[in-house]
Amino acid sequence: MLDKLSGLYERKAFLAKVDEELKRSVRYRRPFGFLMIDLAHNHFSQERDVRWSMGYSLLKQLAAVLKSGLRDVDVLGRFDGEVFGAALPETDVAGALVAAERMRKTVEEHWFMGTTQDDRVRVAVNVGFVTFPEHGDTLDVLIESSRQALEVAKNEGGNKVVEGKRVAVEE
Repeated sequence: MLDKLSGLYERKAFLAKVDEELKRSVRYRRPFGFLMIDLAHNHFSQERDVRWSMGYSLLKQLAAVLKSGLRDVDVLGRFDGEVFGAALPETDVAGALVAAERMRKTVEEHWFMGTTQDDRVRVAVNVGFVTFPEHGDTLDVLIESSRQALEVAKNEGGNKVVEGKRVAVEE
């Protein structure tokens, strides 16, 4: 159930937890936030390829930094490669924006350790966020909407938080 590199839920277990929380929100008509977070390795330094020099260590450190910005009831998982997801029960649009911005800023300000004390780097994340009921009421719709918001964040230069839009997903 846990991803070996990050120590977080792996994709299948993470999506099962998210789906369970979303169904509870739909049933009781309570707000629910979902964040998709993508690592931007070289946002602050193009002269060094952080992906290859730090590799798996960076993912493990990033997971800890992301988790530190969440509540105990929130669920964080490794979605895909360098993409993480966070489920935020009882969180409306304003709350999801606050959580997403807090994560972005926390990562931006954190120095990630390399193999030596002097080997430290800064990285950034892009965050796409959506909520139930504003952006959709199924997991597939929320994932697609947050994925599209994530692409907008990347295309706008990175180190950004972008709210998703309601999308149609073919079944």
